[in-house]
Amino acid sequence: MLSRGYSIRYDVICYSESKDGIHWHRPNLGLIEFGGSKQNNIILSGVVANQGFVPFRDDNPDCKPPEQYKAVNAMRTPEGGMGLYAFVSPDGIRWSRLGDKPIISEGYFDSQNLAFWTSVRECYVDFHRVRYAEAQKASVLPPTSVRRRT
Repeated sequence: MLSRGYSIRYDVICYSESKDGIHWHRPNLGLIEFGGSKQNNIILSGVVANQGFVPFRDDNPDCKPPEQYKAVNAMRTPEGGMGLYAFVSPDGIRWSRLGDKPIISEGYFDSQNLAFWTSVRECYVDFHRVRYAEAQKASVLPPTSVRRRT
């Protein structure tokens, strides 16, 4: 499980494990320095560690083992705007950004932004909040147009 931690100057993302989903253990990962020590369970810190970091296990059959886990995260672009950036990890603990540019740059990225591989469409899908005017221009289908496969 990943959880968001707060500090005085910046946020952090922490990793915990559980065998039963009730009792949790915070392993000492030794990855990120915090308060002068790496003796903690922090996996991300700084601008990357915000509430928009949402990981998923990649079910794409062509997924490379070093990219078995992926995440999207809202971050400020070099131009000062916001965008969704892609991250990859071999184990869900050690993360690296996939490229220098956002994969999506239009929309509000102020909440959980969900992404995953869909075997039905055989592509990656993202759900994020968009501006109403953008949705009208993009001819976004209303939710009632989505049908369950039978």
